[in-house]
Amino acid sequence: MAEEVLSDALVNDLSKQINIKLYPVSDFAVDLGFDFVAASAAEELAIHKQCPQGKYEHLLQKFVATHGRSVEGAQDLIDIFKLNEKKDLVNFFEEAIKKQKAVIQSGRRQEPGPAKGQGQTWTGASARNKWKFVAGLSCLVVALLAIVAACNNLIPEPGKCAKSLCRNGGTCHELHGEYSCTCKSGYGGNNCETEYIAETLSLEELQDTLRSHYEKNIFKIPIKPWDRYEDVDLKKYYTTVSLYKEDKNKIPDKPLQKSILNGSVNDIFRTKVNGSLPERIVLFGEAGRGKTTAVAKMAYDWANKNGASPLKNVKLLFVFKMRNMNAKTGITEAIVPLLGKKYEKYIKELEEYIDSHEKDIVMLFDGYDEFSGELNCRDNISYVIDILCEERCRQCRVLVTSRPVRKKDFYSRSFYYSKMVIEGYSQQHATDFIDKFFPPNETKATELKKYLEEDIVTNEMIATPLFCTMVCYLWKDGYFHGKSTRTKLFDDIMDLLRKHLNAKHERDKDIEQDLLNSTLVSVGQVALKKMMSTKDPNPLVFSEEDFSEVHDDILNISYSLGLLTKNIKTDNNIIIHIEFFHKLAQEYSAGRYLASELENGSIYNIVLHEAFSLQEIVQFASGTSVLACRIILESLIDHCSSYECLYHPLILDVISETGTCADDSATYLARFFEDGKLQLRQV
Repeated sequence: MAEEVLSDALVNDLSKQINIKLYPVSDFAVDLGFDFVAASAAEELAIHKQCPQGKYEHLLQKFVATHGRSVEGAQDLIDIFKLNEKKDLVNFFEEAIKKQKAVIQSGRRQEPGPAKGQGQTWTGASARNKWKFVAGLSCLVVALLAIVAACNNLIPEPGKCAKSLCRNGGTCHELHGEYSCTCKSGYGGNNCETEYIAETLSLEELQDTLRSHYEKNIFKIPIKPWDRYEDVDLKKYYTTVSLYKEDKNKIPDKPLQKSILNGSVNDIFRTKVNGSLPERIVLFGEAGRGKTTAVAKMAYDWANKNGASPLKNVKLLFVFKMRNMNAKTGITEAIVPLLGKKYEKYIKELEEYIDSHEKDIVMLFDGYDEFSGELNCRDNISYVIDILCEERCRQCRVLVTSRPVRKKDFYSRSFYYSKMVIEGYSQQHATDFIDKFFPPNETKATELKKYLEEDIVTNEMIATPLFCTMVCYLWKDGYFHGKSTRTKLFDDIMDLLRKHLNAKHERDKDIEQDLLNSTLVSVGQVALKKMMSTKDPNPLVFSEEDFSEVHDDILNISYSLGLLTKNIKTDNNIIIHIEFFHKLAQEYSAGRYLASELENGSIYNIVLHEAFSLQEIVQFASGTSVLACRIILESLIDHCSSYECLYHPLILDVISETGTCADDSATYLARFFEDGKLQLRQV
C-alpha cells in the first residue's frame, strides 16, 4: 500500500501558509490545473465558512482527489510550486514532509515477545509430547508443500501477454518468456504506443512541432503599441474575459438571447447551443476585446494539457492567422507555415489523417475580418473555404474569430455557425488585471482602482483589454490627466506614444506636439475616406495605395509611434495590410481630420445620415475643437427638427466631449429641448 504523504493535517497546514495578497486564488486554481469556476466555488465556500484560507484548502483537497496522497502526488505539488517560484511554499512543504516521515519511522516497533518468566516450561512426559506434536506438524507441512508444488506444475505460469502490454488494438504474441506486438495500421513501437501519420512521421513529433511553433509565436502577448517587439508571458498576464452565447433556447420564433459563459474560454467548446454541442462557432468581438488572446489561451491549454480545458485530449490543434490567407489558400499553404518546409512532403498523408480523424481535430481561424476572401460556398474554391463552408471536416471542431464588421458573412443558408460574443473585461476582470500589472508592494494599483470608481468614461474603456493595459501604463508613467472624455483619454495615449518614441536613443530629432497633430490629421484623412466608403467590405484594413498621398515621413512616424501597424502577407504575391492599432484609434484620427476641416471652412456642415454612421468620429471631432463641436450641433439641430427625440442621444454624446461647446450653443439647445423632456434610446 502506498505511503500516505498528503494527509489532511498537512494539507490544512499548507493552506495556512499561502499569502492571499501575493497568491490570488484565481492564480492558485489555474496553477493546480483547475479553472475560474473552481476558483469561484472555492471562494464562495470560504465565505460561507467564514474562513479566508479555506478556499486554498478546498482546492488542495481537490488536487489530492485527482493526484492521490502518495509521494508522487506530493512531488507533483512541489513541482508546481517550484515552476511558479513559490519558494516559501516549497521550503515549508519539504520540511513538513521530512518531519512527517520522521514521526512515522519513530512510531514503528518490533512486535514484543513473551515477558520474562511468563513462557511455558516443558518437563518430563510433557516435553516428550511436545516433540511428538512438533514432529507431526512438520510432516503435515511437508505434505501440503508437496501438494502445492504438484498443482503448480499442472497450472502454467501466466505469460507476458496476460498483462495486455500491446496498446491501441495491437495483438500480443508469446515468445519463450518474452513477447512481441503486431500493431494495427497507423501504429508502431514495441508496444504499439506510437501513432504514425506517415511512415516516418509520428503524431507525437507533429504535436511537439506545433507546440514549439505556438510557444514562439502565440504564447507571448504584445501589450505596447509603441513597441511591437516587447511582449509578456501569456500565463502570467492572462485574465478571464466575459463571453456570451447567442441562443434561441429551442424556441423557434424567439429572438436570439445572450447568455454568459461562466467558464469563459474553457466554455466555448463545451456549451450547447440550440440543445447540442456545435461543430462550427464564430466568436465576434470589437478590436482589442481579447479574441486573439482567447485563441492563444486555447492553444496554450492544449499544448500544456491543462486539466480544465475541453481540448486537452485533442490529437491536433491548428491555429491559422486569416490575414495570411485568401479564398484560394489550400491546406498546404495553411499548415506548412505552422510546421516548417521539411513537412511539405507529408501534406497528402496529413490531409488523409485529418479526414479520417475529424473528431480528434480542432481548427482555430483567427481574424476573419482580415481575410481577403469571402465565404463563397457555391464554388469549390479551396480546401480552407470547404472547411469554413462545412463541405469538408464536418465533424472537426472549428472556431472563427471576427470583428462584427463582417458579421453578415456568417448568416447563410449554406452553413450554420453558433454565434458567441467576447465583450472584454468585466469590472472584476479589469481589477484582476490591474493587480497583475503592478507589483504587489506598490500602491499604484490601489490608487488607480480608487480613481476609476469616479471616472465613468475611463472605467467603461477598460472593458477593452488593450485600453486597460494602456490606462495602466498612463497611470504608471504619470501621463494620465483624467479629463473624463474619450477624446482627452486618446490625447493622453498619443502623448504617451510620442514621449516613448522620443525617449529612444536612436532618434536624431524629437517629435513635437505640432508634428504629432499634423501626423494625426494626415492619416486621419485616409481613415475618414475609408470609413465613409460604402463599397469597401472591410473599412479597417488598408493597402499601401490608400496612403499614397501621405508623405513618407508622416507614414514612418505613424509606424514608429505604433499608431499604424504593417502586416506583410506572403502567398504567391506579397501583400501588405496596414491597420490602426485599434478601431477607436482610426476613428480618433478621422475625428482630428474632420475637426481640422470644419475649423478652416473646407467642410461647412455634417449631413445627417453621415452623423449617425460616423457617430464615433463626430464625437472625437467635437472633443478636439469647440468650434467644430458648435458647427456639428448647428447642423444636427437644423436638420432634425421633425424627429427630435431620435437625436437626443447623439447630441448628448457630442456635447459630452467638450464642456464649453454646450455653453456656446445654448440658444440652439434650448430650442431643441424646449419641452423639457429628454428621450434616450433603449439599449
